Amino acid sequence: MHDAIVRLIVVYADACGLSNTYASRRLTGSGDTITRLRAGAGLTLRRAEKITQTASDHWPLATPWPADIPRPEPAPDSPALREHAKRVDDPLAAVEALIDELDGLMTSGRWDAAQAAELRMFKVAGTLGDDGRIKSPKALCRALGARRSVYEDVCKRYSRGRAGRARPRQGSDAARMLALLEQSGDERFRAGSREAA
Repeated sequence: MHDAIVRLIVVYADACGLSNTYASRRLTGSGDTITRLRAGAGLTLRRAEKITQTASDHWPLATPWPADIPRPEPAPDSPALREHAKRVDDPLAAVEALIDELDGLMTSGRWDAAQAAELRMFKVAGTLGDDGRIKSPKALCRALGARRSVYEDVCKRYSRGRAGRARPRQGSDAARMLALLEQSGDERFRAGSREAA
């Protein structure tokens, strides 16, 4: 139980770019919880459950919860559930949050985690609306670091029914935009829905 609490605090600290002491203060109310637990201090079951619940309520959406530690459901009004709802409803807010996370991971040299965050960002940017098209072109452009005019040009030039169009130059913003639109399943760019270029 002690090791699980220490690991939750450390993983949370890493995910949020915080010191272990500050993360401990946030989750337990005391900055020296890790030190005391590692030194053999006791921890009641009730206190461990409260810390675990607090961690669950504040756990960053982009960070996997440790698989071997049972996670209690976040409280209905918790920051974790609010963040999840915001990301589902607003891809731009989700992309902005993931860009911030990505910057922090790259600054700290956590390249594997940064690559995973970038993949999540592109997946969120490719969220489709009820009409089968990209829900937020602004989020897509923000994720790719491209201007809105690139999105509009790609839609005009490469959507289905545009026979004879050569693909954009490899590595260009237009090529990256087109690839993400196709991968997202946007009905205008689905494989087979465009005539061969």
